[in-house]
Amino acid sequence: INMPVPATTGKLRTKIEDMQIGDYYAVKYKALTSGQLGIFSDFGADLATAQANEIPVAGSATPNGYLYLVKVAKGLLVSSTVIQHSISWNTLNAIGVIQGTPCVLSSITDAVPTMTSNSTPSGIARSDSIWSSGCDPWKAFSDSIDFNGQYTTSGWVSGTVTSGTLSTDACWISYEFSTPKEIKAITLVQLGYIGVWYRCKDFSVQYSDNGTTWQTVYRGIASPNYQKQLYTFNSVGAKKFWRFVIYSHHHTGTNAALGIAQLELLEQVPNIGQGIIRSLTGGVAYADANGNKSTTDQGYGGWPTNNEWDKYIVNFPQELIQPGKTLDDVFHYNKVYTFTQDTSFLGNIYRTCRGNNNNVKSFLPNTDATLINYNRGFRPVFEYIE
Repeated sequence: INMPVPATTGKLRTKIEDMQIGDYYAVKYKALTSGQLGIFSDFGADLATAQANEIPVAGSATPNGYLYLVKVAKGLLVSSTVIQHSISWNTLNAIGVIQGTPCVLSSITDAVPTMTSNSTPSGIARSDSIWSSGCDPWKAFSDSIDFNGQYTTSGWVSGTVTSGTLSTDACWISYEFSTPKEIKAITLVQLGYIGVWYRCKDFSVQYSDNGTTWQTVYRGIASPNYQKQLYTFNSVGAKKFWRFVIYSHHHTGTNAALGIAQLELLEQVPNIGQGIIRSLTGGVAYADANGNKSTTDQGYGGWPTNNEWDKYIVNFPQELIQPGKTLDDVFHYNKVYTFTQDTSFLGNIYRTCRGNNNNVKSFLPNTDATLINYNRGFRPVFEYIE
């Protein structure tokens, strides 16, 4: 069963900045290997034209489709379902989506056309070198991220390798526009192959009028996660040549190559840009009737009582639910437990799960962080500054 539209009184929005509490927003998620986190893309999709199904209401071990994010508070969107089960809490935490990892939240308009070679349809993609055939610079500008469930499998890879930090601008990828463009930001998707091999760390963005003399407009540190990241900088006017220079990668200990899966050059900075993906808090113990901590289930949810599951899911405003529908028609909590951020009172190996069992207040304190099970999974939260 595919996921129905959340039964709120709100509207489907294509821009986060237009959303009110109760509105919902579509995002694509693809994870083709069980037990491995996928990639989020196509933010604010128009589902009338989108070429993919919705993710099932009970999630999937290998989801590939659209999910809905419901606005529950200022700057906070929560998925209307668990999107992926059969993945452990530890795996999710290692990639950053329990506590939070950067991700671009809005659809982006790229100034570079979708490249099919280093010189078509227009402009020229170049790099200092390539690792091998098929690792050409145009692959980073192809607007396609091939992802097999464990890592991105295409992009540009330089022939330059290092086990430390490059002191010169020896490793780079560039794009020459047909006419000068005023670039104000970039997005980056890491080439996530074999752990953190190839994932760039220290980088700069540079511009040039002639392709020979370069000036740095931005210097930064990229996150190792493979969700799309946004970096903005002050305008330097329209320039014909732009390049991305890499000085180090997140892999340590041995030589590894440097590269990226996708690079976008943006003329306009989105109103709602960088945010984080994370999980809800759910409490560390049971709550009693007075909102105090308890070690036994008394049917009042989690403690502390201001945990996000109780605050935003259990107490979602009844007036924002369509007549004749229930809270489960909004958040589909009956089908599978939701992993939360919290370590249970039972000990450091246990994590709190919420929902399932036809009870939105259900509190499960004894999920091992290494457990992989079809009835426990990841419900993403997107947090941004509003």
